[in-house]
Amino acid sequence: MNEQCEIAVIGQCTVPRDWIGMVKNDINRLYYIHRGNGGYIKDGVRTEFVSGKLYFIPAFSKIRTYAPEENRIYHTYADFALIPPIISKNVLSLDPHDDSDVEAALGVFLNLCKNRESLKNPDKEKYLCDTLVFLSKKIAEKNDSTVLRDNAVLTALNYMHTNLKEKISISDLAEICHMSTEGFIRKFKTYIGETPYSYLKKLKIRVALRLRNSGMSWEEVAEACGYADSSTLLHAIKKD
Repeated sequence: MNEQCEIAVIGQCTVPRDWIGMVKNDINRLYYIHRGNGGYIKDGVRTEFVSGKLYFIPAFSKIRTYAPEENRIYHTYADFALIPPIISKNVLSLDPHDDSDVEAALGVFLNLCKNRESLKNPDKEKYLCDTLVFLSKKIAEKNDSTVLRDNAVLTALNYMHTNLKEKISISDLAEICHMSTEGFIRKFKTYIGETPYSYLKKLKIRVALRLRNSGMSWEEVAEACGYADSSTLLHAIKKD
């Protein structure tokens, strides 16, 4: 199965004063810490970010981030989905200066994330996707983390990400994976940390917001993401 990378947002900034969140993030986060103070909270334990390091926070890992009032973190970041995903409940880190290839890829990452217009240029977006896949693999390798290899779950993920225009039911996904509905839901949640219904709902909303930000009308976005109409889509976004 081919690798896929879907970018939701990129940027470079000092974190806001109320930077505490990601109680249950539904998408991967990659941070490069330039300077400042802050860190992440896992199971009630605070760990400081280290300037000059890359940090990968896997989707659904129940990690919270924080920053103090003074000398808040200045960082470059990207939110993105990966297929196959990296499976971990912990924050993964990497010192890019230990590997010349990683250091070169970091330069690409930093340069492209300076300008959100990169996501409106297909060539730059593809270049950034390739870079994110490379950096994520390196981080997983360094931290001995697992890349999902289960064929059934990968088949379901691939179908969801590539058929958003269609009406997708969980029973249809189970059938595609040659499993019972109950068995499929159980396996998906075991590997991904979320039910397939919840994952699909969040995926649709995330992609819809991205398409809207790219300039598409609400009606066009609704059609592209498999909603009956724009009012149904807006209602789903409001409830999320």
